[in-house]
Amino acid sequence: MFTLVATLFAVGLSLYWSASVAARFVAAGASVLTILVPVFMVAVLRSSLKFAVEKVTHLSEVDPLTGALNRRGLIKRHFRVFGQCGLTGQAVGFLLIDIDHFKLVNDSCGHAAGDKVLVSSVLTIAAAAPRHSLISRIGGEEFVVLCAVDSVADMSAKASRIRAAVAAEGEVTVSVGAVLAPVEMMDEGTPNISEIVDTLTRHADRSIYQAKWHGRDRVVMQTAPAVQWRPGVPDEPPSALLDFSGRVGLATLLSRGRGSRAASSGAR
Repeated sequence: MFTLVATLFAVGLSLYWSASVAARFVAAGASVLTILVPVFMVAVLRSSLKFAVEKVTHLSEVDPLTGALNRRGLIKRHFRVFGQCGLTGQAVGFLLIDIDHFKLVNDSCGHAAGDKVLVSSVLTIAAAAPRHSLISRIGGEEFVVLCAVDSVADMSAKASRIRAAVAAEGEVTVSVGAVLAPVEMMDEGTPNISEIVDTLTRHADRSIYQAKWHGRDRVVMQTAPAVQWRPGVPDEPPSALLDFSGRVGLATLLSRGRGSRAASSGAR
């Protein structure tokens, strides 16, 4: 609205002060361009900045190799599953999936082959996982599937489906530590999803250990005490979002040079 008013005002002044018809057209066109071009450039810059911010945010929450969420992305999006559990009374299913003998793949076939196995495994896990699940890579060859489950039997069926799907591909097998935990939604307090994920990971680690001990390529399940979930995403310190600690400028280089000379003098 302000741009339109400014444009009409500038055109009106140009027409009023111009002596001839041609001059009026030229003045009016110049006035319009003088206002609209900067406005257009600002709009383009704002759009580009918004796109860049969205791109950086996406990259900070996604594993660059597999396309699965990283831990930060899992934390950011956890409400998709926990919110459903809070509304429906379902329990949360936390499936920790570890690729069997992955070190052997890297050692015998090379890291490029290992990367290919990781990518194909994530695609298979995503295809076999329940709808509305969250899939995250939380370690080198460890992945998490977070989903809502109705019962131990329901969780067993979902975990077994994922295990069987990976085995059917023929490249590798996986061991799955499955944890079922009821969800109690709390109204007050600071968000605690990070602590909940850590707790569920510890439980699932024990199940993974048992699966490995008993021969791998299997699912080991357990139930955990109810988690008291306080909705929200934990605040991040500014340094976690933007870190300039590694910047190198002229002043930094000069100060480093002075420090190096002083150290050399002291050594002598």
